[in-house]
Amino acid sequence: MAQTIEQQEDMDARVGISYIASAKRGRIRGYFDSLLDHFITVMFIVMFLIIVINVFSRALPFVIYWAEIASIMANLYVTFIGAALLIQKGEHIRVNYFDERLQNKGLFNTYAFAANIIILLVSVVFMLGAYGELQTVWHEYLSAWPVVRTSVFWMPPFAGMVLLIIYVLINLYAIIQDSIKKRAS
Repeated sequence: MAQTIEQQEDMDARVGISYIASAKRGRIRGYFDSLLDHFITVMFIVMFLIIVINVFSRALPFVIYWAEIASIMANLYVTFIGAALLIQKGEHIRVNYFDERLQNKGLFNTYAFAANIIILLVSVVFMLGAYGELQTVWHEYLSAWPVVRTSVFWMPPFAGMVLLIIYVLINLYAIIQDSIKKRAS
């Protein structure tokens, strides 16, 4: 079945199952998204530099004992905060087999809504698990870096899941608005 120009433009306006990419952003949310994007970029650069410095420091008479822990921390932030940003941008790797088929049948909003509900449920469970681990290991310290608590390893998953939940809720709101708008017209 051939798509009309309006259907193709509607599909092109969305990125994947994300409605957020096409939704109007306010100034504050634009700054926040930009801040997170820059934060992830800086964390990736920090992780890369720490690993490179650690590799070359092996030939020197001293060792950077905290390099592995710092690179793992940067990697955790890149992974979990990056996951929330990818939800916001609609750029997660996925199989888009159903996108065009359901778009042509007018069921794309139902599909996107169901996918976002599943993401929301998994994120809530993961966030609660990370919070539980934060509470469990809060008073323990790292052996290689005795001034840093072990709980720092559970902060990125918790923060990433909180952001992911926020972006999925915004996405669900945009899907509901779009569905209401389509029913009214």
